[in-house]
Amino acid sequence: RNDLSDFLFFVENKLKIEPTLENLAKLKHSDFRSWLSYKKAKNYENSSMSRELSAVKSFYKYLSKVKKKNNTIIGIIKNPKVKKSIPRAIDKVNIDKIMDCIYDMHKDNWQAERDIAICTLIYGCGLRISEAFNLTRRQFFQNKDSITIVGKGNKMRNLPLLPIIINRVNIYIKDCPYTIMPDDYLFKSARGLKYSTTLFQKLIQNIRTMLDLSNEITPHALRHSFATHLLENGA
Repeated sequence: RNDLSDFLFFVENKLKIEPTLENLAKLKHSDFRSWLSYKKAKNYENSSMSRELSAVKSFYKYLSKVKKKNNTIIGIIKNPKVKKSIPRAIDKVNIDKIMDCIYDMHKDNWQAERDIAICTLIYGCGLRISEAFNLTRRQFFQNKDSITIVGKGNKMRNLPLLPIIINRVNIYIKDCPYTIMPDDYLFKSARGLKYSTTLFQKLIQNIRTMLDLSNEITPHALRHSFATHLLENGA
């Protein structure tokens, strides 16, 4: 509402155009660009400008759908580029705390071993959570000390497997009550189906609450910690 009010204020007071439905539908490309330039001159961050533009675009969609007043220009105005924030690495002490806490979150020991194996795999190989959960048993054990991952854009990368990762996965497989066939997904749910990323994310969220840790601690932060800790140790 505030963003829309600011836009209508600009139209009326800076462009000197009465903000009627007919006039709003007739606004030109230069009018919208003038509005964004005005915001830029007032030192608005790109993220704020992008949010305001999204609000105005939503308003114009409403005008088109409900009031039958169309303005095709607004749809082609590009949002300002917003810098992507880099996720912070998890402190090594907190990673140890998370690992220890996993045992307290499960009644069945094999599920704790599974989640320990997943955390170790993501952190030890720098995997995306989806990449870890889509691994089959055959893919994991295909090579003796490495795994081949097909990531975003169908890009393939070969990653070394640390002995601790292999050991953790083997402990989980040994304790798992379900038979994991070569082409089965490696990580099983409590019902023996494919383990859900949503359940794992919920687990980390609960651990975060229990240990009073930062909201920035997520499964993806484990992947970022992999790279950061390698650099910190001389890689």
